[in-house]
Amino acid sequence: MRKRLLGTVFLFLCASGISSSSYAAAWKQFTGHGTYAIQYVGEEPHVKNHYLSNPLVAGEGDWASVKMSSAYGYVASAWTINDEGGGYMSVCNTQGGANEGDVIIFASQIRISIAANFTTYKNNQTFKIWYDEEAQSGDGTLVCSFLSNYEANRYWVPSSTTPTLSYRTSTMENSALFKLIPLYYHNDMVKWLHRTDSLLQDVEKTYPADLKTALLRERENISNMVPALDNTESEAGAAVVSIRQAFEAYRAAGKTETITDLSQLTAEERAGKVTLAVSGPMSGSDFRIIRDEMYNLRELDLSSVTLTSLPDHAFSGHASLRKVVLPATCTRIGKAAFLSCASLATIALPDGLTEIGNLAFARSGLTEIAIGANVHTMGDFVFDGCPALAHITVDGTNSRYCAEEDVLYNKEKTELIKCAPLKAGGLVLPEGLRRIDAYACAGCTALTGTLVLPSTMDYIGNYAFDFCPGLTGGLAIPSTVKHIGNGAFWGCEGIEDTLALPAQMDYLGERSFGYLNKIIRIDLPENLTSLRKSVFHNCTKVKQITSSVLQPPAVESFALHGIDRTHTFVDVPEEALAAYRTAEVWSEFRNYDAVFEGYDRLETSGSYYIQYVGEGVNKNKFLTFNPSSAAKATFAGLNEASVWDLEF
Repeated sequence: MRKRLLGTVFLFLCASGISSSSYAAAWKQFTGHGTYAIQYVGEEPHVKNHYLSNPLVAGEGDWASVKMSSAYGYVASAWTINDEGGGYMSVCNTQGGANEGDVIIFASQIRISIAANFTTYKNNQTFKIWYDEEAQSGDGTLVCSFLSNYEANRYWVPSSTTPTLSYRTSTMENSALFKLIPLYYHNDMVKWLHRTDSLLQDVEKTYPADLKTALLRERENISNMVPALDNTESEAGAAVVSIRQAFEAYRAAGKTETITDLSQLTAEERAGKVTLAVSGPMSGSDFRIIRDEMYNLRELDLSSVTLTSLPDHAFSGHASLRKVVLPATCTRIGKAAFLSCASLATIALPDGLTEIGNLAFARSGLTEIAIGANVHTMGDFVFDGCPALAHITVDGTNSRYCAEEDVLYNKEKTELIKCAPLKAGGLVLPEGLRRIDAYACAGCTALTGTLVLPSTMDYIGNYAFDFCPGLTGGLAIPSTVKHIGNGAFWGCEGIEDTLALPAQMDYLGERSFGYLNKIIRIDLPENLTSLRKSVFHNCTKVKQITSSVLQPPAVESFALHGIDRTHTFVDVPEEALAAYRTAEVWSEFRNYDAVFEGYDRLETSGSYYIQYVGEGVNKNKFLTFNPSSAAKATFAGLNEASVWDLEF
């Protein structure tokens, strides 16, 4: 709000009486966020004190001109101004059904935002806004002028004959003046109106009449405030709090009709169910009906059901299920019970729960999970493939499991079971950790920094760190590690430098280090007998491979695919040179040495002298071109040598 405008100084003369001298002192570039009504305050009589209005409200086309209406209206007259950085602002419509999110863009027109590419939008369809610091009022109203960034130095003006806008003028002294009138909590109020209307239309549940009356009263209050220009910030904030409280009280009190016999429902009734409460015992047929025939079901209340074990595959594949209340008597969640329940974001586990089966919540929409004190058994891959999972907690009194910074361990912290996929920042592993389970950190794209593996490690499971591109720096694998599973570090493209495999390793899986395209050296252990499929696939920057194995390891398909056979050096024991030079795949490498420690490969284009360092009369002489003798190249002293352009 207080930054000075750098660059060209504009003289600004306008009908409001602001002089060019006062402009230089009083006008500042506007940056910030907020929702406003935009009012023209210039002198054109047919549009003076009009408000910007979305033409789509009047049923006109997507590309109709931006119009101004004589009065501030309810629909399409509120605009959100967002700081896009560098002093550029976007101006978006905030409400109006299908018009929501429309942006003022090309040729002073409105276009629905989903059709706009963000990169283009940010660079070519944003604005700069200047406001009169001296004219700023106590209620936050700003007097301002718009500069379009689509076409340099084009300012907004009203049409001389119709209530529309354009940016025909190229000078600030002829540009229009507007007022930005703050609409406090406008977006929140509109959001709660929409949520309230949706809830009031719910016919699946019964609600107390007094709570409905209270919610309708708050809705009416908000509805009256949305189109008003005189709400204070404190009034608007208090109204939002009131409607939220009434909404939550009303929603929590909703009761679903309880059904004891699902078989009595017709096929149409089953398909139409959005909420369901069940009581009494449930059979396998009941779970099948819910899973396969109630495909629109969003909320399921099993709190009155008499069961201790949720069956295997109970709701597997139910894509619309958002909320499930389990009975307090449930002690076991079966295998794949919520597998692929993509809409299930949260679930409260019963206090008495003791067992969670394999894949119980795999590929679900979970965003958080709290594991209780009594859970003593969790199967494999319980939370595998949950891309939205951000938080994992465990009751501190649990004797088998614990969690630290959204990472699930066994109680002793010798086994890492699962890292929440949305966990951001560094991953600090505890000393004493011995095992990282399969898929434990797979897809944790927000992890950053160097991964430090504890010296106690001995096992890294399949796909343990599959596609964690934010991990950077070297990867030091402790000498105690004996097993690295399939795809363990596949796609960890930020890992660099030397990859040294432990001497005592007894298993290196397929695709373990594929696409580590920043590592420059690979050290193979002495007991390695084969390089499995794609183990170093597309490690394109490798310059040196060192192997202490006398018998060349068998190379399976794509194991060394992408590694340069011509320039990569292979260092092996002297007595093994002949074997490597004739072995399948290894024979394709051109550079071998028994003690070679590696050149730095030249990768920078530029001009160079080229010197021969071999034996004979030309030793240490320089390559040159002799045009007088038509010789393509001869050797000469440095003062006679040619300069060569090398491009890579």
